[in-house]
Amino acid sequence: MFAWLWFACGDSKGPGDGDPLDTCPSEPQVVLGTGLQPVVPLEEGAELLLVHGPQGGWHVDVGGLVTIPTLEVAVNATLVLDGRQLAGDQSPLYTVLAAYDDATCDGEFYEVRAYVDDELATLPGGTDVLLDYICPLGGQRVTLTVEVSDIDREVVLTDTIEGVIVLDPYDVSACTGG
Repeated sequence: MFAWLWFACGDSKGPGDGDPLDTCPSEPQVVLGTGLQPVVPLEEGAELLLVHGPQGGWHVDVGGLVTIPTLEVAVNATLVLDGRQLAGDQSPLYTVLAAYDDATCDGEFYEVRAYVDDELATLPGGTDVLLDYICPLGGQRVTLTVEVSDIDREVVLTDTIEGVIVLDPYDVSACTGG
């Protein structure tokens, strides 16, 4: 039984006995997608829902389709508006790719959160975070970037799109004064 556990918990390399980079049929890549399963690729100009989370913060959920010779990756997402980073200072999410196919080295991740908090600590006292900071983000064009790192090798993949922030329906009435 110990041998079985060792085998099952062995390395996270992909298919084949050699270097997985040599045995995968395609080049490593990541394609940004929706944050829910199944992941659907995002196109330029996509609507990015700024969710008002249960703990009072705001985030954009991100997913991705990945071709990489490993199951274990670190994922980080950033949002940039007019050169200002709105999200991305959080630690990467270490995760195992879902629906991983050994033959094609393809898998996906979802529910990675780009927490919009990079500037919140620097807001002046008395600022209403929702009305003064979050509400004006609705309709703004932002750059969304995802970075996926192979934990075992020095492989870092990125994908970037331009998208439009859409406010969480929960916040819309407060933002419009309704």
